[in-house]
Amino acid sequence: MTSVGITGHQRLEDGVPRTWVANTIREELAGLAPPIVGLTSLAIGADQVFARCVLESGGGIHAVLPFADIERTFSPADVEAYRELIGRATVEVLSTCGTDEDAYLALRAKDC
Repeated sequence: MTSVGITGHQRLEDGVPRTWVANTIREELAGLAPPIVGLTSLAIGADQVFARCVLESGGGIHAVLPFADIERTFSPADVEAYRELIGRATVEVLSTCGTDEDAYLALRAKDC
């Protein structure tokens, strides 16, 4: 099994097409030995583009969430995409004391 993760921006700069990002991720995934498991927090932006590309390639998703009620941080426009992806993932939730920011920092430390 090949595990691969990503971190990236939630919003792309003007002029950077999401299709370019997805195609670049697909090219990188194509060079990995299957089966592939994508590690992601399923944040909007790069994380969700990555998750969709992994699923398209026949791989699986392992979501590592900074806290249990992460869904409350999504806008109404973004929550449906999150729900669709989380429904297709195995899920690990970190138990971090403190603020949301503390939990995000703990998640980044876990990624290293």
